Amino acid sequence: GGVAREKSPADPFIRRSRESGCVAQGTVDFTHQGAQTGSAKAGGAFRERAKEFMIEVYGLDGNAQDSPAWEMLFQEQNYVGLFSDYRLEKIRRCKKEDARRQSIAAGWLLDQVLRKHGMTERTARFQTGAHGKRLFYLSDGTRADVNLSHSGGYVVCAYSTGGAVGIDAECVREDVKALQLAKRFFAPEESAWLEAQPKKAEAFCRLWTRKESFAKRNGDGLTMRLDQFLVLEPEDLPAHKRDTEAFFKEYERADCRITVCAGEADFPEQIAWQKISEKSLAKL
Repeated sequence: GGVAREKSPADPFIRRSRESGCVAQGTVDFTHQGAQTGSAKAGGAFRERAKEFMIEVYGLDGNAQDSPAWEMLFQEQNYVGLFSDYRLEKIRRCKKEDARRQSIAAGWLLDQVLRKHGMTERTARFQTGAHGKRLFYLSDGTRADVNLSHSGGYVVCAYSTGGAVGIDAECVREDVKALQLAKRFFAPEESAWLEAQPKKAEAFCRLWTRKESFAKRNGDGLTMRLDQFLVLEPEDLPAHKRDTEAFFKEYERADCRITVCAGEADFPEQIAWQKISEKSLAKL
């Protein structure tokens, strides 16, 4: 996890990487707007993007749903036959209505993603890791790493058959005490970087999603102390993390910042945003 030290901007290798929206072997340029990719793999050659991406990223924006089916989804009779006991139990444990709706929406998006690969959320074979991350298995035995995140009205899902993947979504909140939180939870180097940023709430959100997506990729979630690894400079990582290759891709949608972390840079340029329709519900 982290990002290799940047080469000279005059290096044509770096110029090509930036033109493609990727800063390979270099520090992620947080001043650049839009989707970005950063690499933690030092010394590797630039990987050309393939037409068929190993990693798929999907999203569901509750603010953009204009069909009556959106509200229909949250009625128990419409989702109880759709989900596995695992998901239904997660929904039942939600004490707040907002959390319940997020869990239902996450289940629906996961089901849609699995259906694209010949599975359903209800019937898919999976194993659960020590910290609750599920690994799914296709009919041919191929392992599919799937990770979900939600924030506000947004739900996102990353899918990969090429290795572990983590995703995190967070809405930018101006009322967050960014520096105070960074000094408490992040490494000193990251707090110093944040202190130099003019838009601290957004910069904090982007750091946080990189941190959490890395931890979720490893299956540790927030059981991993956030000050024990850096997402800026790999040589400052703890010894047991220095050999870990991690690539990051950032996306934006309105006030939401989304980061995907994986061991390969085969990211799609955009998130495939889904819409719920009465027709799609009727097919379930």
